[in-house]
Amino acid sequence: MKISGRSILKRLRSLDTIGRRLSRIRHFRGHGVHSPFVYYFVRKVLMTSNIEKDAMDLYNKLAEIHVGKKRSRQLSNAMIYCKSKTYSIDSSEGDFVILSCATSEDELPKYYETCHATGKTLIILDPYKAKKRNIICRSLILAHLSTSIDNRAFILFMNNELPKQHFIL
Repeated sequence: MKISGRSILKRLRSLDTIGRRLSRIRHFRGHGVHSPFVYYFVRKVLMTSNIEKDAMDLYNKLAEIHVGKKRSRQLSNAMIYCKSKTYSIDSSEGDFVILSCATSEDELPKYYETCHATGKTLIILDPYKAKKRNIICRSLILAHLSTSIDNRAFILFMNNELPKQHFIL
């Protein structure tokens, strides 16, 4: 029996995601974020539609590896907000290290340890893409000693003097 074009089974399956959606409502537009650093991160990085001039090179490189415009803009502005001068994609050479899906799940802990030891900012793109990648990212979050920000599309690991906190936006 169909009601309004969707079967009852499809309607019941959509109820599975209600808990995840409701748990993120309190973080909408920065409400519920008590850290000034993360509040301004949300306002100046995630909610802005402009790209800093210094970050256009990163924006173009991310577009080459097929990262969407919105995420490329957010990551470019995050690099400027974190006061990083250089970046690297799928390597640990720059101050702002971005790991795309091309990086295998087995290499993620190695990159994390390198960035943690040298004080670099680490970004892992698509942390929920595969089950193994999700498990590894969650273990890295638990082991991380500073602030981490989960934006569903990427996880940002700060390696600075901020306290151990994990924000899910």
